[in-house]
Amino acid sequence: MKDKITVRITPELAEAFNAFIEKSPEPIRSRQDGLRYILQDWLSDRGYLELRAARPEAESPNPS
Repeated sequence: MKDKITVRITPELAEAFNAFIEKSPEPIRSRQDGLRYILQDWLSDRGYLELRAARPEAESPNPS
């Protein structure tokens, strides 16, 4: 990864963020993953980021 961003947040925001990670329906393994998840969701909802759909061949196993 080329870009690194360091952010300081308030204790209240950190508490809410930690609660989101604990209660998230998606498996979030780290605070970095949680922040990426929130940022991707926010940016895609507002049209700044187009999320690529999974390729059909990636969803089903290759026949042998």
